[in-house]
Amino acid sequence: MKIIDVAVRKIGRFLAVLSAVVGVLIMVIMLADVVSRNFVSHRSIPGVYELIETLVVLILAFGLVYAEELEVNPRVTLLTDRLSARSAMIVRTVGELVVAVVVTWMAYGVVGQAITATERGEFTQGIIAFPTWPTKILLAVGFVVLAVYVDNRLVRSVVRLATGDIEPKKEHTHAL
Repeated sequence: MKIIDVAVRKIGRFLAVLSAVVGVLIMVIMLADVVSRNFVSHRSIPGVYELIETLVVLILAFGLVYAEELEVNPRVTLLTDRLSARSAMIVRTVGELVVAVVVTWMAYGVVGQAITATERGEFTQGIIAFPTWPTKILLAVGFVVLAVYVDNRLVRSVVRLATGDIEPKKEHTHAL
């Protein structure tokens, strides 16, 4: 289980770096389009809209695991803050079970869509026919890694509950 944990964290961090690179790439492409429209040809670069539309998906897909690892995704602790450490861990583990089921189900669906899109050679309908199947494959990779991460976290929580290794309550930091 530790090997899976380490591997998924490394992959998640690598995907987060790719997410940042894609974000920078989007900014460069948009800047080039603005320069083209306002100073060079007074027209937009053909295909920019379709390309950016596709790349934005990758920012989300690649950043999910790292965001989950850092626990920056929204969490509501109104109930668990008022419970004992053991009861809070049970409630969190039930929540992790729900998350694991939903994310695994989503990963399964996204992988199916990626396979179908690849078989069909799907592309966008726009000024330029831009292929969407590579993006769907990368989106599937992001969701599969996220599913492995949340499933592994669930297994760790169940093992900790079963062995009586109850984690102490965490102090929550708030941005505001």
